[in-house]
Amino acid sequence: MRRTGTITGEGIRLLGPDLAVLPPVLDRSILDPEQQRALEIFLGGEDALVHGGPGSGRTALALTAAELSGDGTLLLAPRRTAAGRLRDALAVHGGGQVRAMTPPALGHAIIRADALHRGLGEPTLVTGAEQDALLAELIGLRETWHLDVDPGARSLPGFRTELRDLITRATELGLTPAQLDALGRERGRPAWRDAAALLRDYLGVLDLEASAALDAGPRLDSGALVRRAARLLADPTVPPPFRAVVVDDAQDLTAAGIDLVAALASAGAKVLVCTCPDAAVDTFRGALPDAGDRLRDVLVRPLREIVLGGAHAQQEGLTAAVDSLRGRLPLAGAPAQSRRPRGTERAGLVALRAQDPLDEARLIGSALRDLHHREEVPYDEMAVVCRSGAAVADLADLLSRTGLPVRAPRRPQPLREVPAVADLMTILEIGLAPAGSPLDPRAAGELLRGPFGDADTLRLRRIRRLLLTAHRTAEPDSGITSEQLLARALVDAEVPGLPDPEARGRAAAPVHRVRAMIRAVREHRHDDAQQVLWHAWDASGLAGGWRRAALGDVGDVDGARARLASSRLDALLELFAAAERLTDRRPGAGAEDLIEQVRGQAVVEDTLAPAAAARGRIAVLTPAQLAGEHRDTVVLARLQEGAWPDLRLRS
Repeated sequence: MRRTGTITGEGIRLLGPDLAVLPPVLDRSILDPEQQRALEIFLGGEDALVHGGPGSGRTALALTAAELSGDGTLLLAPRRTAAGRLRDALAVHGGGQVRAMTPPALGHAIIRADALHRGLGEPTLVTGAEQDALLAELIGLRETWHLDVDPGARSLPGFRTELRDLITRATELGLTPAQLDALGRERGRPAWRDAAALLRDYLGVLDLEASAALDAGPRLDSGALVRRAARLLADPTVPPPFRAVVVDDAQDLTAAGIDLVAALASAGAKVLVCTCPDAAVDTFRGALPDAGDRLRDVLVRPLREIVLGGAHAQQEGLTAAVDSLRGRLPLAGAPAQSRRPRGTERAGLVALRAQDPLDEARLIGSALRDLHHREEVPYDEMAVVCRSGAAVADLADLLSRTGLPVRAPRRPQPLREVPAVADLMTILEIGLAPAGSPLDPRAAGELLRGPFGDADTLRLRRIRRLLLTAHRTAEPDSGITSEQLLARALVDAEVPGLPDPEARGRAAAPVHRVRAMIRAVREHRHDDAQQVLWHAWDASGLAGGWRRAALGDVGDVDGARARLASSRLDALLELFAAAERLTDRRPGAGAEDLIEQVRGQAVVEDTLAPAAAARGRIAVLTPAQLAGEHRDTVVLARLQEGAWPDLRLRS
């Protein structure tokens, strides 16, 4: 890879985006005969449904068709990362006039445009964290239940997760609370009746929140956004937003997404749908692998079907192995012709048996290092795939211990569970307390040992000894303990015996840092939440140090310090984004409201912040995170019969 970019004053090289990872936008003449036939049908004004296995060129066809169709074309992808990748590929190739979006993003754009046209408020998205907090409150208030469940179980996060999934699926299917309740009665499912009652209360609260502000629009979750947009497109007074629609990876569309595509077609757009039921990775989010079959039934015009029989992105031996596995899967509406083998002799697969996870990490590390040094395969062209996010984090840690350069997506967790955020909320709480309020010595010690204090036990013992000596000199008969004096040192204006920040080898620097943060909160306590949060963070003076640590210090051999600093900074960025959303939704909301919101959310807040991937590292990912990308070498880790793959019916 050519080393380009800008050098900052700190000697940091800022690299531009790696264009090699983007899918290519091919010239029409390079496409194979089946792809060209599908392209001719679509550009000729007819609707087309394209089936193809992994590596058959579905995405290449979608990109070429979208680019040639030009202005007024929508390229629809089920996942945000895939839509971003397709958008970048078109922009690099000069096809920036094509819109690449996900169904929720398209739904939001359609509803927003209609609201602006009518002079109404813009819609706002209900995040998963807000939905979970609201459901927790509604569950706690509800007294009558049809499902016989222990009351303690209803307060568990797992119960709310299942309930949230059920409500989301019902919303995507367009079911009202009354219809869901009727289904529960008809099928003898008391849980559905409870969910219907909670859904009724949930929608009522959202409507109340939307009407509370004069300029507020409807508050909708992602499924409701898509469903409402599909209903809007059925209105003949609403102008059609696009004249052509290309759908990539249709197998990962939800029921609401399918109806949205059908509504776009009914509004006059010609449609090209590319699908492969065998490659569905979002079924746990409500995706329907037979989306192509369902679209065939609901589109207003007849579909011309084409099967891609090529294998452009795989070795012949791997293609034969993949096709042999595909032959054991349900067709899910795909024609039998799509299962025709594209290769004869299997090759390119190697199986390794490990005794335990540590032995597995050693075997993987040895194999990938050998490929890198002997075959000169770049680490960027390698990926390790695990079943879940927890397995990804565990295996990435083990591989890094073997000296292998790895990168894994940061596993998000609720902000209240991140130590840096939890300590910052405690500092806000202390600063907002009335003057003279005592501080618990245990809480003070935890703050000083936490991310912002960063003091060890020996340093705190030295500070306590200095404070106690000064206090006994002034008040010999006082029975106060050194722990209480340390707690007072964080909140009192005058602290006898506390050394200056630079004195005694900066021994008291942790105390002065936390004192400064608390003082900043007190001085700006009447500002909005975003401003109070910023002043507290700015008073810490840690931004530069954490940034340098995140970029990698010389002494950080295994990268542990860089990963820790990066995770802290990522969490703080999410916290500031949450504060911004809070003040936008509730102007004048203070720091107390932010504390209440963060501590009440048990689900991860979604983020739209862009993130850059480190170069020269092996990616450790889940199947959903790797979907749509290409690698020279892929390792399937932790395969275990009955665990992964798990063929039992679930959910």
